[in-house]
Amino acid sequence: MTRPLRTGLDVARDVGRCRASALIPLSGGMRAEGAMLMSTGRAASALEVTERFLRDEELLLRLHAELREMTERVNSRGMTWVRRVIDDVEPLLETALEGLAWAAITAAGLVNARPQQWVFGRSGRRYRVDFLIGGNVVLEADGSGKYSEQTPWQEKQRQSDLEAAGYWVVRCTWDEIHHRPQEVIARIRLALARSLSA
Repeated sequence: MTRPLRTGLDVARDVGRCRASALIPLSGGMRAEGAMLMSTGRAASALEVTERFLRDEELLLRLHAELREMTERVNSRGMTWVRRVIDDVEPLLETALEGLAWAAITAAGLVNARPQQWVFGRSGRRYRVDFLIGGNVVLEADGSGKYSEQTPWQEKQRQSDLEAAGYWVVRCTWDEIHHRPQEVIARIRLALARSLSA
């Protein structure tokens, strides 16, 4: 039995044949390790884990240092992609879809991209967005469970509120980010360019 961090490393070693297939298990292992460390006798919700990571920079730094140390000690097959993506491992990713999006964002070298950020709409309401890129472009990864808590109408209202506050909202689906990530990146770059000229 291994710790979640080591399990993520081993899965990435075994299945890591591209950026996403190494990055997702490494990020998931780090997230699970953090959730285990913050355990209070009951399982923490995804939101609780994310909020703790957003508040606790020290925990993030510690987990990154542990993963780096582990990576340096492991010299077996399959470490090529692990070492290529180690700088982009991100425990704030909550889903595999967000992991695919993060793999595309980091591969494209988009600067100032941060997952799970809180922003304010024009109404003053606070929203947590999947990714905030360049300070004013929002990327929402729309998976099949996206509307489990909100109706499409509520999500449209949320997007309108964000756009009224000056954010540019880009959406992507699993199919797009998996099969045509370059199209999603092109839409993000276009939104970034428009936001700079606005």
